[in-house]
Amino acid sequence: MITKRVLVADDSEAIREMLGSFLANLGYHTDLAADGEAAITSSSAPLRCGHLRSADAQCCGLAVLAQIKAVDPDVQVIILTGHATLETAIEALRLGAYEYQFKPVEDMEIFARLVERAYHHRSLLRETSSCWHSCKRPTRIWRMKSTGARASCVRPMNLCVISIG
Repeated sequence: MITKRVLVADDSEAIREMLGSFLANLGYHTDLAADGEAAITSSSAPLRCGHLRSADAQCCGLAVLAQIKAVDPDVQVIILTGHATLETAIEALRLGAYEYQFKPVEDMEIFARLVERAYHHRSLLRETSSCWHSCKRPTRIWRMKSTGARASCVRPMNLCVISIG
């Protein structure tokens, strides 16, 4: 069985421990980080959740997000913040955050589903990447055009076909 690892980063030890133990009870192996630097250097966790605070809390969290995604673009990052603005939400999603949520987490069942969806999203990214790289050379297929109840060949194309879901 594959161990699902999650890094929980928060400047508040109580929140860090609470989220970590909650996810551990769900079967995740959790790593805890107290600051952005620890979150960046923890390369073992493919899913990271947290709130990173400094004098300029949002910029710090967004900078950490950008550095994490630069190291591993497939890492799924869930941002939890008590200081949400529309601008930082847009910027976080633009930088590759999987989700941007308000703190405190009020419904832990919804949070658990969010974490599972983020993990599933990462596995789909990995599967897609694996399929893409295993395509040694493009396969010649026919592009089809729908013409009512039947399909007809339009022209040949060289591409790798990947179908997910």
